[in-house]
Amino acid sequence: MSYVESNLVPGETVIYETRLHWIVMLLHIVLGCLLLGLPGALPLYYALSETGIDDQDGPGQSKEN
Repeated sequence: MSYVESNLVPGETVIYETRLHWIVMLLHIVLGCLLLGLPGALPLYYALSETGIDDQDGPGQSKEN
């Protein structure tokens, strides 16, 4: 028994019942993935990038190989 059917007044009947299509939730799923993935992706990008705080050469100095 659905929520709607359990709250009917005696004598009422359900004529038509629908459900949400999965595409309706697609934007919410994408937005949720971005909001949950972004805090993890930023430190990962910073850790894997070649530029960072450990660059000890000053401005105008080049690295010698």
